[in-house]
Amino acid sequence: MCSHSSTFLKASGLPVADSIHGLALQTLFSNESNFSWRKDILYQYFDGGTPEKRGSYNMPRHEGIRDERYQLISFYEFNQWEFYDLENDPSELNNLFRKKQFKPEIKKLQQRLLILKGNFFKND
Repeated sequence: MCSHSSTFLKASGLPVADSIHGLALQTLFSNESNFSWRKDILYQYFDGGTPEKRGSYNMPRHEGIRDERYQLISFYEFNQWEFYDLENDPSELNNLFRKKQFKPEIKKLQQRLLILKGNFFKND
């Protein structure tokens, strides 16, 4: 289910299952403050065609995770990774994936990417 599903379910008075990804937006506009904000987000881009036949935007399919400071991107069909420090490089000009000092953060985001993907696809 899409992340906006919880908003529509709550608006219609139906229960929102724990398996639905995302929070209902009504919580943002109410006095309810008993929820925690996410610290990261999974994104996936599928409109890039294939390695043999590029899509209309000539951007390979990829997925990534972004937290408050870092962004990790996997161009999975090419086994290529990119990693950016968004605090020091907000324009994403310097790929730091091969820099040793970032290996712990990269590993953490790779693990978190797997967790978010598992939760997302498990509930579809």
